[in-house]
Amino acid sequence: MQKSINKIKVAYVIGGLPFGGVENWLFDLVRIAPDFGIYPVVINLSGTGAMLTLYKKEQINVICLSNTERALNTHRLDTAVKLRKTFARINPDIIHGLHFSGGYFSRLANFDKKRPVLIHVRNVKLEPKRHRIWANKILSYWTDCYLSVSKAVQRECVEKTHNFANKPSYVLYNAIDANRFPEKGFKKKDFGLEGKVVFAGVGRLVEQKNFDLLIEAYALYRLDGNRDNALLIIGDGPLRARLEFLVEKYGLENSVKFLGYRVDVPNILNIVDLLIMPSSYEGFPIAHLEAMYMGIPSIVSPFVPSKEVAGESCIVSNNVPEEISNKIKLIIEDIGLYNQMSCQARDIAQGFLIEEHINELKKKYMWLVK
Repeated sequence: MQKSINKIKVAYVIGGLPFGGVENWLFDLVRIAPDFGIYPVVINLSGTGAMLTLYKKEQINVICLSNTERALNTHRLDTAVKLRKTFARINPDIIHGLHFSGGYFSRLANFDKKRPVLIHVRNVKLEPKRHRIWANKILSYWTDCYLSVSKAVQRECVEKTHNFANKPSYVLYNAIDANRFPEKGFKKKDFGLEGKVVFAGVGRLVEQKNFDLLIEAYALYRLDGNRDNALLIIGDGPLRARLEFLVEKYGLENSVKFLGYRVDVPNILNIVDLLIMPSSYEGFPIAHLEAMYMGIPSIVSPFVPSKEVAGESCIVSNNVPEEISNKIKLIIEDIGLYNQMSCQARDIAQGFLIEEHINELKKKYMWLVK
């Protein structure tokens, strides 16, 4: 018999709370989950992460089990013991594991299968370490359900390396909170960009995102005589110095702006005309959905799974600077094509709002506790 109550307590177990897509998704989710009868408790295994302050500022219930990332090492059975004691104390109806560490320790701590465990796989990248691959396979027997953020993640990760025990597996695409989009965002004049076409790349400045290819493609586009434009790079990370050097190399200091990590990305998207995302791999980037909601066309690599839902609001380009540059020119110079892509982006994004996302997630939870 299905659980008769309409309320459910969920323990969201995550390795840490740095700036990132998983952490932003969780932040948006838990802020409004109680309105849908989901009562969240976030368990931060390492107790670290730059977003921890933001979570606490919003009075989100976060339990920190440690104060160091060393607690995430797979041999740290003390982390599993602490987590098991926490489960006993807070008594959640569902355990929702995020990151490798969140899924790994959740299942170790729940070895007696006292509570249902949902493992949320959010990136298409395979685990590089053999012992982690085998851990995922073995622990599939202690998993009740897998959730993937895209068909690509389900196909390439869950089916190939995670779900050795052949447990139920579903796709639930990411979603956005429309309330984060103000009626009046930034204007181009706020950044000194009046009259310019504005391109943007959004994400952590890491190898995966290929911001170097974006800068090279932008440099080629400007060499073709297109000067009345600017490129915004929204995000921060270890490669910032290298990317700034590349900007100087191409003489783009006056047209490329590094904005760093921003919590007001929707405000900034108000001045963006085209999103460019040449990533080597993704799970399902929320930044793409946010751009679509704002009616912004996009150029994405073949490895960006949000293309599964973006339809003709995006153009797929191989990760070759010359090809990306040509695609930029195609979209910007064809006003009819641009407007068509923009309208479709807005229409599609309406089907990916967080309210319906939470309703679907709750259905999975209620099914698991039946």
